[in-house]
Amino acid sequence: MDVDGVNALDALNTSEPIVPSEVRVLMATIRQELDARTEAGRVLASLRLGIAELESLLDGAAEREEDLQRCLARHPTLFGVEYARVDPKFRLGGDFEMDFALLHSSGLVDLVEIEASTHPVFNRRGDPSAALVHAEQQVLDWLAWLDQYGELTRRDLPEVQRPVGYVVIGRDERLSEQSRRKLTQRSAVMGASLQVMTWDGLLARAKNLLRHLEGLANAKSG
Repeated sequence: MDVDGVNALDALNTSEPIVPSEVRVLMATIRQELDARTEAGRVLASLRLGIAELESLLDGAAEREEDLQRCLARHPTLFGVEYARVDPKFRLGGDFEMDFALLHSSGLVDLVEIEASTHPVFNRRGDPSAALVHAEQQVLDWLAWLDQYGELTRRDLPEVQRPVGYVVIGRDERLSEQSRRKLTQRSAVMGASLQVMTWDGLLARAKNLLRHLEGLANAKSG
């Protein structure tokens, strides 16, 4: 009997005796698939709730960074499903505290610094705002600290190698076309070490992920 999922039930010939070993294999396979579907359902539900809550906060022009921090901590799937663990307010020794440490399933770690959605990304002259420069410097300080004292961090995060740092700040609606190009160029210049995105950019990534996962779920159920 070829057992590859719950569809194996359709191939079960009830007019003939069923070998007990076949029943055990079939039950185990069905249980695994149902557990996977339950977990997938939890991920989708968490992502939907997180998107709704983050949208509500951004529509209300959330001024407090703490509100956005709590939203991301409650719904870590907003960062993506490739992370096995999301640690808020993670400390690097006694020197630094990062808003989030994101642990990939592969073992690599990303670092995130968030700023309020009301902070501008660029000032009126088109230069990086003080809030952006401060956040970027925070991430660069983390990376420099890890280069020097990485062994201390590996006691708590053994997988830490050279992480990518992310800054999340501001809204798209306050960016001109020129500012958008500057932001893209800025991330390109920083390369793999530091990436900057707006809260709208983070939200768009979460929505794209949700559409992708819902498409996979519908294809599987169909």
